[in-house]
Amino acid sequence: MYDSHVGQAKASDGFVQQVETYLQRCLKRMEANEERPGAGADPNGPGRPLELPKVALWSGLVLCVLQGAHGVREVWRYLVLHGYDICDQTPYDRLEQEGTTWLEQCFAQITAMLAAWLKPLVEQQAWYPLASFASDVLALDETTLDPVARKLPILRYVKKGAVELLAGLYDVRLQLWRRIDYLPQALQNGKVHAAAMLKGLAQGTLLLFDLGYFSFEWLDELSQRQFWLVCRLREKTSDTVLHTFYELEEVFDGVIWLGNYQAQAGQAVRLVRFRVGALTLTYLTNVLDPTVLSIQEIARLYARSFDIELAFLALKEYLGLHLWWSSKVSVILVQVWACLILASALAGALPAATPGGGAGCACRLCATRAPTGPHSSLQSHAGAGTSGASRADPATAT
Repeated sequence: MYDSHVGQAKASDGFVQQVETYLQRCLKRMEANEERPGAGADPNGPGRPLELPKVALWSGLVLCVLQGAHGVREVWRYLVLHGYDICDQTPYDRLEQEGTTWLEQCFAQITAMLAAWLKPLVEQQAWYPLASFASDVLALDETTLDPVARKLPILRYVKKGAVELLAGLYDVRLQLWRRIDYLPQALQNGKVHAAAMLKGLAQGTLLLFDLGYFSFEWLDELSQRQFWLVCRLREKTSDTVLHTFYELEEVFDGVIWLGNYQAQAGQAVRLVRFRVGALTLTYLTNVLDPTVLSIQEIARLYARSFDIELAFLALKEYLGLHLWWSSKVSVILVQVWACLILASALAGALPAATPGGGAGCACRLCATRAPTGPHSSLQSHAGAGTSGASRADPATAT
């Protein structure tokens, strides 16, 4: 996991304008749906009209995050500069009252749109397919928000690691966030919440995760629910070899049964072991057929499990999640969802090969084409300090 640190880069004016245009269109559509008969409260009913429209509030908040805001007060300044006569407490009250419903809907719309648009582009790449037998390839991990939280006076003496966690699912093929859950109990074992992260996933999804999730019960549950998995084997875990596919010197590929007579797994798994330099690497998978998933691709897939670490780093370092705007959970969650929306927007702004093989910008938000030369980099959209490492070519991630 990456600790929270450093500041974020400033976004370019052009990209801010593109994001603003799309966000307002998306939010206005949600507002129109909310105002339909039977869709909610009557906007023309009794009571004083809102001084600050929802579209203005949420689009302003996301744009302030994009431009490096350090608190809700900067959102208030942004709104006042755009003609809204409100006091400095209004944004705080509205964020706490309205929650994250609109931001979650906006995130879902952007993610669905980008997934539908990026999938055919990804399928045309030379490195595709990545685990073609799986319906999706998702990395599962969590990150702590503790290092900054403990700077709050009330939490300064709380034991390190005892504040909050974010648990996430990250689409390795499309480089998009699939799901983020806020966990208030950071000392809770990650495996406790892991089963809840499976809700809504298609059968046949391949999950990549590290040793923090390793347990016989978790591996058995994934197999029983028809999910594929690739993970490492915890050291000193006993096993019994049931069948050997290949064994030569320091390379092994076979089916094993984890555990012994005291504690034993309920499902057989496949173990592969090989040596790279001075390291001996051992991986587990429930894809038992080596013709479906080779040793080389197992190693390649596990390397891609670290894409979620880079995605967490991007949320903290480049989108400002390393600095909380409030000690209130409701406002923290608003900030988290705003960062996720921007992460999806940036993913859509990254360059990709166009169907015709020419150079172009694969940004759904701006829909522009570069006239000549190589594809533009992420810096052209999000500032010179932003890194595109999390979007590295999978062919190089071995």
